[in-house]
Amino acid sequence: MPLLNNRPMLLIHSTVDGTIPVSHAYKLQQLGASNPKFEAWITPASGHVQAYKDHPQEYMSRVLAFFAKYLE
Repeated sequence: MPLLNNRPMLLIHSTVDGTIPVSHAYKLQQLGASNPKFEAWITPASGHVQAYKDHPQEYMSRVLAFFAKYLE
């Protein structure tokens, strides 16, 4: 991800997203592997944009931890 350089990025995707294939998230994860500020969370069994609905506590924990880590 040369255009992102070392910018923080949190990718949230689901294994069963019917709109955008999970293979796209895995490709982005590979491309972001050289960026130490890239984080990916592939949620199990959630539909498109359903990670919060299906995993609210883990979603909030991950997002808030990401913000705390990279926002000043």
